[in-house]
Amino acid sequence: MSLGKSGIFLSGKQLHEFAEEHKICSEKTLPTIQAFYNAIKSLKKSGLITINSTSKKRNFDESLWELTPEGKKVYDNISNVYSIIEYVPNWYEINTYCSECKDHKQKCFEDYKVDLENVLKKNYGEDKVFSNWEIQELFTSPKNIQEFIFWIIMFKESKRQLAKFEKQLEKLKIKLE
Repeated sequence: MSLGKSGIFLSGKQLHEFAEEHKICSEKTLPTIQAFYNAIKSLKKSGLITINSTSKKRNFDESLWELTPEGKKVYDNISNVYSIIEYVPNWYEINTYCSECKDHKQKCFEDYKVDLENVLKKNYGEDKVFSNWEIQELFTSPKNIQEFIFWIIMFKESKRQLAKFEKQLEKLKIKLE
């Protein structure tokens, strides 16, 4: 999912490091770096990612990947509808582990702050920039921001999905606000 954020081009190793850094603290294992390279090979073969550029790393070329236009469509669809596949994280457990974190808490706050700003701009037209102290005053943990983002996107997506049931909503006297 990190390639879906605009302007991000990562190598296989960087994708693995990003996943390691952002995994839910209660998860004990992460796929091997070889599994990441196998996934990259599969995504490239299916036309969802392409090489953006290469850089020299210790006498070999390291490819930096980006989403293709088709990959961006898939990313947008996944981003918008993953709640439909009945995936709702256990926010209590996640927030509990996050609150106890000492290692990455500040960096996570900064990452989710940017995510929040992007979601507000894309979904609500709000061009808001938060300072670090404002974010930490509003949210108890970085994962608390992530939970807020999750529900605000689901609210917007739910309203969009329900719009096609306008006649039924009218008959049932349900008003979407």
